[in-house]
Amino acid sequence: APLENDTSSEALAAYTRKSQKFLGPDEHALFLKRTAEIAARCGSTSLSFFEVYESECGCNPFAVNARPIFDTRGRLIRVDTVAAGPVQFTAAGVDGLTVGGEAVTMRKVKDAIRSRRLAWLMDVEQVYMLRASGGQSLPKPCDVYTAVFMPAFVGGGPGTVLASVNGIRPDFYYQNIGLDGWMLSESGKILNLQSAKDGKITINDLALCLAAKKAAVMRLR
Repeated sequence: APLENDTSSEALAAYTRKSQKFLGPDEHALFLKRTAEIAARCGSTSLSFFEVYESECGCNPFAVNARPIFDTRGRLIRVDTVAAGPVQFTAAGVDGLTVGGEAVTMRKVKDAIRSRRLAWLMDVEQVYMLRASGGQSLPKPCDVYTAVFMPAFVGGGPGTVLASVNGIRPDFYYQNIGLDGWMLSESGKILNLQSAKDGKITINDLALCLAAKKAAVMRLR
């Protein structure tokens, strides 16, 4: 809990300065405004959302996560977009969402990023987060991250397992293995150790990961 209690304006300013590097003045103003609106509708704060932005997109709402696809002989076939946007939308994540009466698809997300249609991307984020929260408030950064990562577990306690090597979808664990292995030392330092990886990603892992990344952003402010 103490790690999540830094709600200072300095912390938010550190994140917003970073996002400013990727956006024009009007885009940046829109990004801040819409984030505040979405956070309020989710019972959260702009700072909690920016902590998740940092982990998901590096505070760049136009970020794209792509991976190469190879054939059986190791030859590159194409590069596929796995996730994109402020909370890194995926095809499964946007399935069933509508904005302006039209279905949201990854094709539309990618086109919006290419044409820098930030207002539309934030509209998608709003409907995504409202659906993911399921009407529950998301007061802490790890609550927001749980809604983004595994919305079925929103409201769970710190020990709630979100993905594991022994779960129904071990690929969810391996695709996000960097979220495993977080721990708090006796001196209160956040560590990410190979020896602490237990094959499970918990809400507590999300909280520690976000707190560590916040400390790194604050050091660079």
